[in-house]
Amino acid sequence: MKELKNYSSELNEFDYSDYKDFIIKEEGKKRIFIFDSSVVVKWFAKIDEADINIADKLYKNILAREFSILAPELLIYETINVIRFKIKIPDNKIKEILKNLFELLIVIRLDSDIFLEAYRISQNINSSVYDSVYLAVSKKYNTVLITADEKLYRSAIPFNFNIKLLKDFIDEKDDF
Repeated sequence: MKELKNYSSELNEFDYSDYKDFIIKEEGKKRIFIFDSSVVVKWFAKIDEADINIADKLYKNILAREFSILAPELLIYETINVIRFKIKIPDNKIKEILKNLFELLIVIRLDSDIFLEAYRISQNINSSVYDSVYLAVSKKYNTVLITADEKLYRSAIPFNFNIKLLKDFIDEKDDF
């Protein structure tokens, strides 16, 4: 029987072990955060949503490159899915939104270690694996996860994850 090749591994031979160091060197002394889709969706949802003014303020700071945002590739899927099913943004704006996301965010590849950690976190805090991916990335890169998802926040806090609610984050960062 012919041996099957793992094309995913072949296509992803880049050594990501020093990726964090690369990001830090490239971004200098900028602060680095992780936002989940509950924050990012607010940038494009011009509807009455809690903390949308805070998200807009952070978006302007990101445009000004005052800090950097790591984003697991899952964030792109979730954001586009919410836009598709809940916000109903015209199709001609989707290309612009995607371009904007890829220009503003440092989109990181998810590997098997992150997925495994997300699975474990999901079991421990009783949340979805999707939400736990953000916590796993936050843990791996030792940076703060900013979320507007109060349920995720309440689940993660007892386990000492480095997580902040959007509304609390902006209060602490009045210098933005």
